[in-house]
Amino acid sequence: MGFLTEGDTLAWHESLPFLQYVKEHGILQFLNTLHATQQRTGDCLKWGDEIEYMLLRFNDDTRTVRLGLRGADILDELMHEELAAISEAVKSNTSSTDALSLIKTLWRPEYARFMIEGTPGQPYGDCVTEFRKVELNMRLRRERVQSLLHPDERIVSFSNFPLLGTLRTPFTEPPNAPNGPVAQSRFTPDELIFPHRRFATLTQNIRERKGKKVAIKVPVYHDTHTQPVDNGQPLDNEKERVDVASDEIYMDSMAFGMGMHCLQCTFQCVDINESRMLYDQLAVMAPIMLALTAATPIFRGYLSDTDVRWFVLCASVDDRTDAEQGLAPHPTPTITPTTTTATTTTYTSTTTTPITTHTKYVINKSRYSSIDAYIAPSAPDYGFKDAYNDIALVYDHDICAQLESAGVDIRLARHVAHLFIRDPLVIYNNKIEEVDDAKQMDHWENIQSTNWRTVRFKPPPSTSSGIGWRTEFRPMEIQMTDFENAALAVFMILLTRAIRSFGVNLYLPLSYVDLNMQRAARRDAVNTQQFFFRRHLSVHHPTRDSAESVVGLPPHLTFNNNTTTTTDNNNSNTNSTPESVADEFGEMSLGDIMNGSATFKGLIPLVEEYVQSINIDVETGIVVARYLTLLRKRASGELLTNASWIREFVTKHPAYKQDSVVSDEIAYDLMKTAVDIGEGRVVPAALLGDLCTPGVWTDIAPPPPCGSVA
Repeated sequence: MGFLTEGDTLAWHESLPFLQYVKEHGILQFLNTLHATQQRTGDCLKWGDEIEYMLLRFNDDTRTVRLGLRGADILDELMHEELAAISEAVKSNTSSTDALSLIKTLWRPEYARFMIEGTPGQPYGDCVTEFRKVELNMRLRRERVQSLLHPDERIVSFSNFPLLGTLRTPFTEPPNAPNGPVAQSRFTPDELIFPHRRFATLTQNIRERKGKKVAIKVPVYHDTHTQPVDNGQPLDNEKERVDVASDEIYMDSMAFGMGMHCLQCTFQCVDINESRMLYDQLAVMAPIMLALTAATPIFRGYLSDTDVRWFVLCASVDDRTDAEQGLAPHPTPTITPTTTTATTTTYTSTTTTPITTHTKYVINKSRYSSIDAYIAPSAPDYGFKDAYNDIALVYDHDICAQLESAGVDIRLARHVAHLFIRDPLVIYNNKIEEVDDAKQMDHWENIQSTNWRTVRFKPPPSTSSGIGWRTEFRPMEIQMTDFENAALAVFMILLTRAIRSFGVNLYLPLSYVDLNMQRAARRDAVNTQQFFFRRHLSVHHPTRDSAESVVGLPPHLTFNNNTTTTTDNNNSNTNSTPESVADEFGEMSLGDIMNGSATFKGLIPLVEEYVQSINIDVETGIVVARYLTLLRKRASGELLTNASWIREFVTKHPAYKQDSVVSDEIAYDLMKTAVDIGEGRVVPAALLGDLCTPGVWTDIAPPPPCGSVA
């Protein structure tokens, strides 16, 4: 998760003298890397996935399940091979890259002690046979962790532990009391936070910068006998006071967001332009894939009226003050006295200039959110129009001017200046002046890694790195099986190839992307929601593909002289779009977007057309076809999303009382079944159809050496 390094972290009040230094030098580091690498081109495709596993402990005698907190110990064992290889390379004065080339899995800490993040040991390459490696490597990762577990432990790829934060029963093993000094949560104990200092510091500094705890509120699912939600008794202090309705599930700590699990994919691009283009195109895909992968219907032991984790994540790390949310006037800046001295390992700052503890901006979103601006360059022509950037962008005008004067184009300059309206949240005392701006990116990464967006534009990690410009796709929810997660990862990489090969244009005004995100969060969004999407997929439509004919405007989308206005009946947002782009998009079902219709090509047929255009072997083609079939059936509603399957499991459980409560007994059976599904012993037909066989899963032959290029 994010930017990890060794050293002591500074508390919020200790960080204040260094905030501006980190931001100023973060910009310098970005410029140095940009100038050194912006002409770099011809990088081959490399890509990979990240999967976050959940550690559970079962007591079969009491029929209970708890979160296991032994993740740090397991991670030490998992990382031993990698660290030993690096150590040996240092001793022998050889390349660590070569030393790591034979390692098949890599492991990293995540926010909580019950989380373990795994990635492939090496990025996948540009051979079509690499698609067959994905599920095999995911299986290998699962088996590697399983080999280190105690008899009562299991791992699952599951979005959110159903009892996290419940007041009815202990939910960690060993049990720990809430209201610790770091999170000060009435629900979650500090002991579940991973021991690396970054995570506790993030938690505490978000709370201290904000001036109060985060407040997360999710509507409960109303069933026949649903009672008011038990949100506990408020603590007697100003920072605890929050208005919560009786039918809202209240959560108050970072653990409720960053303690959830997801699937992310990163793609190395041929150059900076392609990375910027994919950033834009994949931002439009974020709500579509969020709805398709929905897997999070339970919070704090209650069925909720949402199916995804996204907006809980947004609220869990929202460090904006009331003034930054527009709820109060900005206070007079706090000036640090001239006698205040802050010291790190080698850098002492005695400041005589004003240090404001908060920014001067009114910021419309959390640090965790959908994007606020497209960034593709003017040339080549990717189909961008200024009208698509229809959200008022808040950015640091001084930083933007600095970047433009250094030769950065306006779209990229505003993007970076927008990131840097945020303060650094975790500063290491040995990583301030010690960082070499000409060679390192630590201060840039400090800001970049705590802007958690649906997509992330990623420069090379240093001026001399062999890693190129990348785009990271972040909204997808983790699925219970390696088969499902591999299907999603392979689909996303194939979609990026189709976009670049066919000149696909997915642009949509960003206010409508945000509206799609809200719709994607609704219960059973795949089957109940319409999403705004382009009616044609080519940059220069409609001549490129006759199959991409026009989808009619929905009846309530009406024209006046200058704008097209649409109001979501279930949302207060009203979007006005210039007439020049209003006829480019309409509302479609997710099934039509993915599978196509009589009037729209569909993304899966587009990907299939790309697959047919490349030299793909029969075995790989069969694997890819099975993956696309899964997604096609999920999009059409023929197969349930993970969220719908989980919700149905709970509501049909014999112990369920139609009261929205997920009891200890239900949680035990649910997680036992999730383990069996993940390990291939159970294959629910409603979830996976006939695409998998119990005990076998997908029969994938190991791929031969590379041949064809994707």
